[in-house]
Amino acid sequence: MKIVGILVVMSVLTFSASSFAESSAVNERKRIDIVETPGLDTVLDIPLRIGGFATTLVGTGLFIGTSPFTGLMTAIYPHNAIEKAAEFLVVRPGVYTFVRPTGDFNYDSRPSDEK
Repeated sequence: MKIVGILVVMSVLTFSASSFAESSAVNERKRIDIVETPGLDTVLDIPLRIGGFATTLVGTGLFIGTSPFTGLMTAIYPHNAIEKAAEFLVVRPGVYTFVRPTGDFNYDSRPSDEK
């Protein structure tokens, strides 16, 4: 029982320590502009975020599972098969899920040089 009490006290102190910190960086933070989106767009965005997260997980599994074959394909010119596979299977779904603004259903997750 003593161990549980010690762990509780340590976790409380660990997670609350940042609330006691004061620095001048608080006033120097960049202000994030709030984007107004209708409530319906936010509600409709929730299944897309969940689907994007699932796609990111499945894509990561596919990337890991096919990486030996993709590694063999790097022997053929242009030697960037792993980068292309990672971009298509992991990065694009992740960007669509975590970077896309809420309510923006036409977001293009391709890199700027491919648009």
